[in-house]
Amino acid sequence: MGITQHFLRRYWSLLIAFLIVALEIYACGVPFEPVAFEIPERAVWGMCIVYVLVLVLSLGLLVHSWQIQRRLTRNKWRLVFWTHVLLFPALTSIVLGLDEV
Repeated sequence: MGITQHFLRRYWSLLIAFLIVALEIYACGVPFEPVAFEIPERAVWGMCIVYVLVLVLSLGLLVHSWQIQRRLTRNKWRLVFWTHVLLFPALTSIVLGLDEV
């Protein structure tokens, strides 16, 4: 198995989760005015549902990545490192998701 396939097999969920968190941070800076819509309440509820779905998807991918790291890591200290690395985007995703809701 090549190095690229090994890397993607182990880190694909982590890469997608970081991409989702980056998009979420970018979306926080985009102005959203529900007044321009015909029914503003529906637009606000729609955005809340989108943010909750992004939050759940991001957390699911991070849990999957942690499970892979837990299974493939040989050293306890490396597992502690990966746990801390994965906690940062998880907490960021939770804070940004709840902030928008």
